[in-house]
Amino acid sequence: MSSNPKSLEIDDADKPLLAFWRDLIPDDFDSTVERKRLSLEFELSGIERGQSLINLLQELNYPLTGRSVLDIGSGNGGLCIAAALAGAAKVHGIETEPQRILLAQKWAECRGVQVTFAQGVAEALPFDDATFDAVLFWSVIEHVRSHAQAIREISRVLKPGGIVAINGPNRLSPQLFFSDPHFHVFGVSILPPSIGKWWVVDVRKLSTHYDVGTFPIYSFLVRRLKREGIAVIASPQAHYMLNLLQYPDRIRSTFKRQLIKALSYVSLNKLLASAVRNTVPIFLIIGRKEC
Repeated sequence: MSSNPKSLEIDDADKPLLAFWRDLIPDDFDSTVERKRLSLEFELSGIERGQSLINLLQELNYPLTGRSVLDIGSGNGGLCIAAALAGAAKVHGIETEPQRILLAQKWAECRGVQVTFAQGVAEALPFDDATFDAVLFWSVIEHVRSHAQAIREISRVLKPGGIVAINGPNRLSPQLFFSDPHFHVFGVSILPPSIGKWWVVDVRKLSTHYDVGTFPIYSFLVRRLKREGIAVIASPQAHYMLNLLQYPDRIRSTFKRQLIKALSYVSLNKLLASAVRNTVPIFLIIGRKEC
């Protein structure tokens, strides 16, 4: 066992959290298992990742200051805490695991912010219609049982004009096919949950549990959002091909610039951009509910 995650600098305010966490789930600190070490680092970077998302929303002229925010699959609470630190008026986190809720409550206490955490699932959110200004569905969508029902619930609890931020792994990504983001196993990303569980837990014995559902596909998700009254307003992605297809005037080569512009005349640039978005490892979607 490792007493501290060595690769991360721990804020002094978070040291009581680590002590509480070690007592509650000591297995999370087993550095001999690479997957657990990476998971620990991922959770501890939650506030930092949340701040990056908040910065992105600010760039889109949607600051969270004074707004009501819901984080679905809040884990140890990092994104919720970041939203509260950014001045959100009301922050709720929904999580399936009771132990993670306890950790999130402890972390919020360490950071001196007010966040309400509760147990629940994305497909049946325990909130009234039009409750939230912003819903964060960050690194969670591949863990839910039904993408369609989760999106339906998100649309229901969002206020008109509210924002939803979603990211997740693409089922059609060649990179993730060779090494999935959860267990780093070949082929798992395209498998149905029952077969994935059999392969990861029973055959490879990489874990005692398997909480991964079906990986989404970017374009299918966009269609589902539109069906539920949510329009995609941004899908920022740092990708060479996307930059070429979307901003041909920035291309130095005259031949390439003219080629991309020619493709745009017959809308092939949109088809190619969609193909790229469907195959990048991690997609990102910012949607707004229609007023």
